[in-house]
Amino acid sequence: MLEKKLIVCADDFGLTKGINKGIVSAYSEGIVTRTSIIANGDAFDHAVLLSGKNKGLKVGIHLTLIEERPINEPKNIRSLIGEDGKLHANYRIFVLRYALRKIDVNEVYAEWESQIKKVLSSGIVINHIDSHQHLHMLPGIFEKTLDLASKYKINKIRIHYHNIVDIRTVKEFLLAFLSSMHRKRVLNSGISTAEHFWGLQHGGNTSESDIIKFIDNVKFGTTEMMCHPGYADNKYCQKYGHWKYNPEEELKVLTSDLIKEKLKDKNIKLVS
Repeated sequence: MLEKKLIVCADDFGLTKGINKGIVSAYSEGIVTRTSIIANGDAFDHAVLLSGKNKGLKVGIHLTLIEERPINEPKNIRSLIGEDGKLHANYRIFVLRYALRKIDVNEVYAEWESQIKKVLSSGIVINHIDSHQHLHMLPGIFEKTLDLASKYKINKIRIHYHNIVDIRTVKEFLLAFLSSMHRKRVLNSGISTAEHFWGLQHGGNTSESDIIKFIDNVKFGTTEMMCHPGYADNKYCQKYGHWKYNPEEELKVLTSDLIKEKLKDKNIKLVS
């Protein structure tokens, strides 16, 4: 019998304590079913602690190549490092350097392997792989991501499937194109992925009306919904205010009784 299944994944676990607390609230009081941890986030240890207290919250890894400090020594991953000694400042800089062939994909592999090892050494069993700003989708980097997934027996990965009629931006078009290009390789690798994906258009600013409209159009099979709930503590506002996300509004929406009832009415099963 065909079912409608929904994974609700909260990104950025480990970013700040406020974000961590908000994600746990969105899980314990709302519809979030899994989260993705940033190994080099400032509040990584706090996220690990909360994970240990919330065993039902599945944790994947949010592989990161921008904004944060690297796990590896900067001298060993020079193509990934900006002038400040941190990873490049944003995805635009990274993608430009990638397009100019100034990014060494072997250094990407090394940094991401170190991030995976850090998460595993904390005691967390990695449920899935995705990445900050979706950089794992880039050709060459995607293949390295699959190699790491295979090596560390992580059998789920995020792919950004989009209905062509829903595409609004160049970024969405590129991710849809890359998803279609990578789909066959993922299926042949034995790694699983959701059949549908939602949340790119509204990332960081998802409203109740957005989710209600989405729920009305959930397809049969498994859909992953990306979200960014949390409490906007001072550290978040100072360091990530330029994202113009509204994590507290998303937290409010994801714990809404109206949304929970809507899912029940539509016979949509929450899964992790």
